Amino acid sequence: MNINKSQRDFAKDRAICEAATPGPWMNDNLSNSLIWGPKGFGLIAKANYGILWRDNARFIAEARTGWPAALDEIERLRAALEWYGQEENYVVPHIGCTSKVMIDRGSKARQALSTTTEPKGANTSERQEKRC
Repeated sequence: MNINKSQRDFAKDRAICEAATPGPWMNDNLSNSLIWGPKGFGLIAKANYGILWRDNARFIAEARTGWPAALDEIERLRAALEWYGQEENYVVPHIGCTSKVMIDRGSKARQALSTTTEPKGANTSERQEKRC
């Protein structure tokens, strides 16, 4: 199993998002089957198939902003994982020094999982390691 290979091509997904009519989109309050773009763009699509058409219309409208947000989140989390995956961050350069991962103490992971950023200096430990 190749853990570096994604099942989706996120770059292609991003290009699809960027090529689409700008959002946010919304479905109408009357039939809930029409998807409208922002002012000046008009009708984007009509979802009218079976009993799920209202849910389909809502999904299409929400996907315009939800899909780019999910791609942003994937990019942000992958950047943090990539840092932890770099072997040089675990290497202790000299006797008495501390590796970058030990100095970090999970700060990058917490920051990636948090919706807010940590205050500057929050990743320093209570005891000072010798940095080289």
